[in-house]
Amino acid sequence: MLNPGPKYSLVRKIALTQLSSVGLSELADNFFVLRVDSEYDYVLDNIRKTEIVTLLNELFELSKRKLTIVFSNQLKYKIKSKRERTIKFEQSSSAPGNIYCWLFS
Repeated sequence: MLNPGPKYSLVRKIALTQLSSVGLSELADNFFVLRVDSEYDYVLDNIRKTEIVTLLNELFELSKRKLTIVFSNQLKYKIKSKRERTIKFEQSSSAPGNIYCWLFS
């Protein structure tokens, strides 16, 4: 994972063998969760979400593994302290256009 800023810096390196699944909301947003075995997970926001997940899936197929992709508007993820949190995705009914609310708990 890269940390954007004036210069990019490597924040975390995750081996494909450690990746257990990817979680995506059912809405048209840019968020996804990389679930990592025996470590904390990563919640990411990227406009290339579809391309990233497609590439990960192809890499898994090349290594004869199946990438589990979970579509849900309520995704659980582990934080550094190994506790679990939930992110909920909701479409706003009070705002015009495609505005979404992300609620972390």
